[in-house]
Amino acid sequence: MKQPLRRFLLCQFVIPSLLMNLVSSLSVNAAVPALPAELGTLAQKSIEEVYHQNFPQAAAYAKAIIKKYPDNPAGYFFLGGVLNSQMEYLGSEKYENDFYSVCEQAVTLGDKLAVSRPDDVWAQFFAAGASGIMGAYESRYDKIVTAFKHGWGGVKMLKDILAKYPDMIDAQYGVAYYDYWRSSMISNLWWMPSVQDRRAPAIVGLNDVMWHGTFTREASAAALVDIYYNESRFKEMLALSEKMLVRFPESQLFRIARAKALIGLWQLDKSESELHVLCDKIDKTGFESAYNSVLVHCLLQKTYFMQKRFGEASHE
Repeated sequence: MKQPLRRFLLCQFVIPSLLMNLVSSLSVNAAVPALPAELGTLAQKSIEEVYHQNFPQAAAYAKAIIKKYPDNPAGYFFLGGVLNSQMEYLGSEKYENDFYSVCEQAVTLGDKLAVSRPDDVWAQFFAAGASGIMGAYESRYDKIVTAFKHGWGGVKMLKDILAKYPDMIDAQYGVAYYDYWRSSMISNLWWMPSVQDRRAPAIVGLNDVMWHGTFTREASAAALVDIYYNESRFKEMLALSEKMLVRFPESQLFRIARAKALIGLWQLDKSESELHVLCDKIDKTGFESAYNSVLVHCLLQKTYFMQKRFGEASHE
């Protein structure tokens, strides 16, 4: 084919076709809309305070969102996250009624906005997140039926979001978290070979969220240290714990994770030293930290047993 004819066909048919395909793909992958700046700032402050274990201040920031944006599920979602984290920290159900109340309010508001503002993807995300938090809370107490109901309900909403907004990194958190633990449980059911094991892609997804998410970076890190422990990937667990402790040096969640990783790596002198510091700190805080006290003393006992220091283990 002669060059002029080739250029003519290229300009008249091929290039326009490629441009139309490009425009079509861009219209499907819609850009994630921005949130109000003040809402985002208050939310980030609330998250930071959760990992500093300053739960009253974290709740105050979430309540400030509710006051400023009463018709948005965001504040209720973040307050539910604060209460869930506080109960997990205490090992108690102390705030359960308030927790369910704010999470259900987030879901209700999200349902209303899905009708009146169907393009408000963040409202859908916060409602889905609230449902997911309820599922996570109930799974801690082995309430399998309701945990699955809330968890799957949230995940289904998040998948719908990702179908329209595949670049919404935060929505990937709930899906990846659900996929990992579902696969982890099902992997023990040898009579269900047809169920796909999604643990590896879930871990990749959570790492992506940890680096690029907006409101779920810290939650992804917290999820990953548990997952690495479950997978016996102690080097990665240790590295991630130490990275997070640079930002949150007093975080019991990441300090306990570091101690558990050191035990897994048989670095028992280091783990023992870490646990002694934790025991002193926790035992001085009184009754509210009884759960953490028991947990840390059990880990210290395990360290002694591994070193065959049975007398000290018995004392613990």
